[in-house]
Amino acid sequence: MSVLGTLFRLEFCAFHFIVWGDLLNDLNQAEYGDASIARLLNLPITTIRSWRDRPERDPRFAGGLSLLQLHASVFGVETTQKRITDMREAATRTATVYP
Repeated sequence: MSVLGTLFRLEFCAFHFIVWGDLLNDLNQAEYGDASIARLLNLPITTIRSWRDRPERDPRFAGGLSLLQLHASVFGVETTQKRITDMREAATRTATVYP
Protein backbone atom coordinates (compact mmCIF):
# COMPACT_ATOMS: atom_id res chain seq x y z
CA MET A 1 0.00 0.00 0.00
CA SER A 2 1.30 3.47 -0.80
CA VAL A 3 2.24 5.95 1.89
CA LEU A 4 -1.03 7.74 1.21
CA GLY A 5 -3.19 4.63 1.25
CA THR A 6 -4.89 5.78 4.43
CA LEU A 7 -5.22 9.47 3.65
CA PHE A 8 -8.65 10.77 2.84
CA ARG A 9 -9.30 10.19 -0.85
CA LEU A 10 -11.76 13.06 -0.92
CA GLU A 11 -8.95 15.50 -0.15
CA PHE A 12 -7.41 14.85 -3.54
CA CYS A 13 -10.61 16.10 -5.14
CA ALA A 14 -10.50 19.20 -2.96
CA PHE A 15 -6.99 20.52 -3.56
CA HIS A 16 -8.24 24.07 -3.09
CA PHE A 17 -8.45 23.43 0.67
CA ILE A 18 -4.77 22.55 0.93
CA VAL A 19 -2.36 25.39 1.68
CA TRP A 20 0.58 24.15 -0.36
CA GLY A 21 2.94 26.80 0.98
CA ASP A 22 2.38 25.52 4.51
CA LEU A 23 3.31 21.99 3.48
CA LEU A 24 6.43 23.34 1.78
CA ASN A 25 7.29 25.36 4.88
CA ASP A 26 6.94 22.21 7.00
CA LEU A 27 9.43 20.48 4.72
CA ASN A 28 11.77 23.49 4.78
CA GLN A 29 11.77 23.36 8.59
CA ALA A 30 12.69 19.68 8.34
CA GLU A 31 15.80 20.70 6.37
CA TYR A 32 14.38 20.08 2.89
CA GLY A 33 15.19 23.12 0.78
CA ASP A 34 13.18 24.07 -2.29
CA ALA A 35 15.86 22.65 -4.58
CA SER A 36 15.77 19.31 -2.75
CA ILE A 37 11.99 19.20 -2.90
CA ALA A 38 12.03 20.00 -6.61
CA ARG A 39 14.60 17.28 -7.25
CA LEU A 40 12.67 14.69 -5.21
CA LEU A 41 9.42 15.54 -7.03
CA ASN A 42 11.15 15.80 -10.41
CA LEU A 43 9.76 19.29 -10.94
CA PRO A 44 11.38 22.63 -11.73
CA ILE A 45 12.22 24.71 -8.68
CA THR A 46 10.14 27.54 -10.17
CA THR A 47 7.08 25.30 -9.89
CA ILE A 48 7.77 24.62 -6.21
CA ARG A 49 8.25 28.31 -5.50
CA SER A 50 5.07 29.25 -7.37
CA TRP A 51 3.05 26.96 -5.06
CA ARG A 52 4.34 28.96 -2.09
CA ASP A 53 4.43 32.44 -3.59
CA ARG A 54 1.07 32.27 -5.36
CA PRO A 55 -1.36 30.59 -2.96
CA GLU A 56 -4.20 30.83 -5.44
CA ARG A 57 -2.32 28.46 -7.72
CA ASP A 58 -2.98 24.78 -7.07
CA PRO A 59 -0.55 22.20 -8.40
CA ARG A 60 -1.60 19.71 -11.00
CA PHE A 61 -2.91 16.49 -9.51
CA ALA A 62 0.33 14.52 -9.95
CA GLY A 63 2.47 17.29 -8.45
CA GLY A 64 0.16 17.78 -5.51
CA LEU A 65 -0.04 14.06 -4.87
CA SER A 66 3.76 13.82 -4.98
CA LEU A 67 4.10 16.67 -2.49
CA LEU A 68 1.60 15.02 -0.16
CA GLN A 69 3.50 11.72 -0.44
CA LEU A 70 6.78 13.44 0.39
CA HIS A 71 5.21 15.23 3.36
CA ALA A 72 3.74 11.94 4.60
CA SER A 73 7.05 10.12 4.20
CA VAL A 74 8.86 12.81 6.23
CA PHE A 75 6.27 13.48 8.94
CA GLY A 76 4.10 10.37 8.89
CA VAL A 77 0.70 9.73 7.38
CA GLU A 78 -1.17 10.74 10.54
CA THR A 79 0.52 14.15 10.69
CA THR A 80 -0.11 14.85 7.00
CA GLN A 81 -3.72 13.74 7.33
CA LYS A 82 -4.17 16.05 10.33
CA ARG A 83 -2.65 18.97 8.42
CA ILE A 84 -5.07 18.42 5.54
CA THR A 85 -8.02 18.08 7.89
CA ASP A 86 -7.05 21.28 9.73
CA MET A 87 -6.71 23.13 6.42
CA ARG A 88 -10.11 21.92 5.26
CA GLU A 89 -11.72 22.99 8.53
CA ALA A 90 -10.03 26.40 8.40
CA ALA A 91 -11.23 26.92 4.82
CA THR A 92 -14.75 25.89 5.79
CA ARG A 93 -14.80 28.34 8.72
CA THR A 94 -13.71 31.23 6.52
CA ALA A 95 -15.82 30.34 3.48
CA THR A 96 -18.24 32.94 2.24
CA VAL A 97 -21.83 31.77 2.16
CA TYR A 98 -23.98 33.37 -0.51
CA PRO A 99 -27.75 33.64 -0.07
